[in-house]
Amino acid sequence: MIRGKLIVGEMRYNFDAEPWFEQANFDEIDALAFGGCGRLSPAGHVAAFAAADGDGDLARVFAGLSRTGKASCFKCQISEVDAKEWLVARERQAALLESISENTSR
Repeated sequence: MIRGKLIVGEMRYNFDAEPWFEQANFDEIDALAFGGCGRLSPAGHVAAFAAADGDGDLARVFAGLSRTGKASCFKCQISEVDAKEWLVARERQAALLESISENTSR
């Protein structure tokens, strides 16, 4: 799990950002590292992805923000620690698969 947090005023909504990471390419993940935390930031896009991907709580929050005309009034944070751990695990997995492939092709 890669922890994400949507912040609307004093309210906090937690969500799992891992599904976004699983479908993202390197450039999208790289942009996330440098993109800030507002609505138009890469982190905001991760939260919107989670809402569209079935997170009912986030979907209701975004719908409420849209109804009140405050769709841009939130911040989003993605756990840097979780993201780095996920990336390291994927790197190790890729290296293992490459090693297996090299050994079976001999």
